[in-house]
Amino acid sequence: MSDSVRHFSVGQFRGFAMVDSVVQLPAAPFFVNAPPDLLDQELRRYGMLGGQFDGVVTCLFLDTGAHKIVLDTGYGPGLGPGMGQMGVHLSAEGITPAEIDTVILSHSHADHVGGAADSDGKPTFPNARHVMARVEWEWANSDAAWPLMEHMAGELAHRSLQVVRDQIVLVDGEHEVVSGVQVFPAPGHTPGHLAVCVCSEGQGLLCLGDAAVHPLHLEHPAWHMAFDQDPEQALATRRRLYQRAASERALIYATHFRPVGLGYAVVRGAGWQWQPAGQTTDTV
Repeated sequence: MSDSVRHFSVGQFRGFAMVDSVVQLPAAPFFVNAPPDLLDQELRRYGMLGGQFDGVVTCLFLDTGAHKIVLDTGYGPGLGPGMGQMGVHLSAEGITPAEIDTVILSHSHADHVGGAADSDGKPTFPNARHVMARVEWEWANSDAAWPLMEHMAGELAHRSLQVVRDQIVLVDGEHEVVSGVQVFPAPGHTPGHLAVCVCSEGQGLLCLGDAAVHPLHLEHPAWHMAFDQDPEQALATRRRLYQRAASERALIYATHFRPVGLGYAVVRGAGWQWQPAGQTTDTV
């Protein structure tokens, strides 16, 4: 099995997580309030020597039988070698962009929306509605977003969102996107950050978006990122999502976890611990 694709099932639904991009990142901005000595110890435990790590960006495909859905679109093409591989993986699975009828955008950062537009500046998924929180759309198109966005490929994010502007469907609060797939507010990282719950035949998949970008965020939920717009709100969101995942024993999809973001959360002391899913097709 490829290290870049992981298949799963949730009841009658089938899907896979796939690696879109891998980028070298400094660790410090992802744990800005961590005690330096403890952070150094924890980074060494995870093999993150020199304060750097390979940041993985993944996307999710879900087939409910009635709908073909993509959750987040990665960076898209054009940023460098090995970047924007979502389309390659979809094609390898025999899925064409025209088949996708729904795209869910968890939030407006470039590594989640950049791939909504192709290299020709056209919608990657021409027949899909693109679901996004109304408050996120308004924030992403406001001056308030740019002090952060300009340091996070904000021009790419803005350009891609404008390409699919006419396909955007804005939602408020909890919203059933299609039968068995619900988005709900998970704010803090961004004002309109969304989490996604997939349910079929009593089984569940909880998609965290950027409520965690490394397993250390489960173990130390109070360690926040420089990119969190509201750290206190982000902490409350993390605790709520992790507790739900652990109590329901739901399969988790975390966009930035290696190797392909699928696993489980179990209670560990005052926090939680990440358990990667198995090496074969995972069933909840």
